[in-house]
Amino acid sequence: MNSNYKHVRDEDELIGMAGVIKRKKWLFIIIFIAVLISGLILSYLKPAQYTSSSVVRISSNSIYYDDYMYRYYPVEAEDLWIFPQWQIIDIENKHLDRMSENIRSNEFIIELKSRTGISVDTSVLKKSIEANVDRNKRTINIYTYTEDPETAFKINKGIINLMLENDSSEKEMVFEDLLTKMESFQSRNLSIVDDLNSKLGEEDYLTQIELDNFYELYSNFEEIKRLLVENKSFFINRLEVIREPELNDVDRYTSFPRDIVISFFSAIAIALIIVFIVNYFQAGRKPSRQIPEASDRAYRN
Repeated sequence: MNSNYKHVRDEDELIGMAGVIKRKKWLFIIIFIAVLISGLILSYLKPAQYTSSSVVRISSNSIYYDDYMYRYYPVEAEDLWIFPQWQIIDIENKHLDRMSENIRSNEFIIELKSRTGISVDTSVLKKSIEANVDRNKRTINIYTYTEDPETAFKINKGIINLMLENDSSEKEMVFEDLLTKMESFQSRNLSIVDDLNSKLGEEDYLTQIELDNFYELYSNFEEIKRLLVENKSFFINRLEVIREPELNDVDRYTSFPRDIVISFFSAIAIALIIVFIVNYFQAGRKPSRQIPEASDRAYRN
C-alpha cells in the first residue's frame, strides 16, 4: 500500500510540474530564448584562440633489452625504461601518465616560464596546456591554447624542449650511477675470484664450480657494460618527438559548436528554475492539495 501511495504521489507531482510549465510556457520560452541568445553572443564575442600541437612517445627498447640487466638491476633498468616485452605496454603507459601530470605541475610551469620568457600568470599558463595520453599508441599529445598563434607555438616548443632536457638529465644520472655500481660489483668479484684461485686444489670440485659461476657472472656484467656504453645515446634519450610543433601548423581553435550545446542546455535549466521560482511565490507558498488526493487514490486502489 505504501509503495502504491508513493507511486501515485510521484505521478501527481510530475503532472503538477508539467502543469506549471504549461501555464507559464510563455515565460519559459522568453527566458529560454533570452539566455540562449546571450550565451551565443558571448561565445561569438570571445577572443579567437589558437592551438599548437605536438606528439611524443617512448622509443622502442626491444633491440636493447637484456635479461641480465633486468635481473641484476631491475630498478635502474626500469628508470632507463628498459623492461621485458610482456611488460612494455603497462609500464610505458605508467611513465607516460607520470609525464603528462608533470607537464602541468607548478614546478614544470615555473621552469617553462623561465625558459621561454613568457610573462603569463602560472595558473593561466597551466590552463592553456593540455596533455593527453593515447594508451593505444603509447604517445602523449600536447596542445597549447592562446589568443596569439606565435605564443601558442612558443609554449608548445618550450614544453617539448624542457621535457627532453629533463628526461635526458635524469636518465644520464641513472646511467652513470648504474655503471659505477657495476664496476664496484665487478671489483669485489675479482677479489673473491683471486681468493678462490689461491685456495683451489687439484681436486677441489666445489671451489671450481664456484669459480665458474663467478666467471660467468663477470662475463654477464661485461656484456651489460658493453651494451650500455655502446648505446649511451639511446639510453639517455628515450623520448622521441614524432610530431614537432610548427608555427605554420598553428590552427585557429573554435569552441562555438560546444558553446551552442552548453548555451542550449543552460537556457533550459535557467528557464525551468525561474519558472518554478515564480510559481512558488505566486502560489503564496500554499501546501499542495494533490497529496491528499493521491493518498485517497492509493487507498482506493
